[in-house]
Amino acid sequence: MAAMQYRVSTSITRSLVIAMERLGARSEEHLADAGLALATLTGERSIPWEAHVALLESFGARHGREKSELLGVEYAYAFPALRAILGTILPIDVLVYLVCGPPVARLWPMYETTLTRGPQCFRWESRLRAGVMPSLTMFHATTGMLRALPRMLGLRDCVVETPVLTPTHALWDIALPPQRFLFSRFRGEHAMDVLRQAERDLEAVFRDVRGQRSGVSVPVPEAGPCVVCRPREGEEAGRVCERCVPNVPTLEATYRLTLTEARIARQLALGSDVAQTAKDLGLKAAVVRRHHARVVEKLAASAVPEAPWIVLALREAP
Repeated sequence: MAAMQYRVSTSITRSLVIAMERLGARSEEHLADAGLALATLTGERSIPWEAHVALLESFGARHGREKSELLGVEYAYAFPALRAILGTILPIDVLVYLVCGPPVARLWPMYETTLTRGPQCFRWESRLRAGVMPSLTMFHATTGMLRALPRMLGLRDCVVETPVLTPTHALWDIALPPQRFLFSRFRGEHAMDVLRQAERDLEAVFRDVRGQRSGVSVPVPEAGPCVVCRPREGEEAGRVCERCVPNVPTLEATYRLTLTEARIARQLALGSDVAQTAKDLGLKAAVVRRHHARVVEKLAASAVPEAPWIVLALREAP
C-alpha cells in the first residue's frame, strides 16, 4: 500500500519564509534548495510535506539549532492566526491548548500528538507517522515557538525542556508563566473581535488543508464580476474577488507592510469602506484612515511591479 502523501498549507510555508527574512536569512536560497518559488507559495493552496521539510532543513543546515529555535519565534509572529491574538485577554493555558491540542492537529496530520495537563504545566508529545520524511529543524523551531508563545499575551517566556528530541519524536515539558487578569489592554468586546478574526484566519487554513486532502477545490463566494479576472467591457472601478488580492502574509512580505496595514489594505481592496473595515478589524475609523495613508506611501515607493488590485487600494479611502 502506498504511503499517504501529506501536504502543508502555503499559508504556513509563507509565514516560515517571512520568519527567515526577519532573521536576515536569504530565503530565496532556501526556497531554491527546496525546489520552491514565491510564485508557488502565492498561487497554490498547499505544497508537498517533503518540500516544506527541505525548506526547513536548508535553513537548519546553514544556521544551526539556536537560530532554528529563533525561527519558531518569528514564525509565530508571522502566522496570521497567531498574530491576530497579540495583546488580547486570553489565558495562557488556553493558548497552549490551541497551539498544541486537538484543534491544531488538523494542520499537521503527519504527526501523532498527545497533550497532557499538569499543575501550571503541559507535556506535549509529537511523533512522526511511519514513512514520513523527518525534520529535526521542525522540532527545534517548535521548541522556540513554545518558549516564546506567552509573549503574545505580554507574559514572560515558558520554561521548555525537551527530554526527547529526535528527527521523528519529540517530548516537550512546558512550564507556564504566572498570569493575572487585573487590567486589560483592550475593551472586552474588542478582544472578542480579535479572537473571532484569529478563528477565521485559522479556519481558512483548515479549509485549504481539507480541500487538498479531499481533492475538492474550495469555492470562493462571489458577488458579481471581478474587475481584475472577469472585467466587464468599459468597467473602470468595482469589486475585486478574493483570488485577485494577495493574502495578508504576502502583502506583509512583498510590500513591507505591517500586520495592521496589510489587513486594512486587503479589506479596502476587496471593496470594504472605512466604517466596515474598522468594524471588521476592531479599529477606529481614524486609525484605518491613518494606516491607509501609510499603505499608499509604501505601495507608491515599492519596486514591485504594480498589480491590478493596487489601483483600488490606492483610491481615496471613502
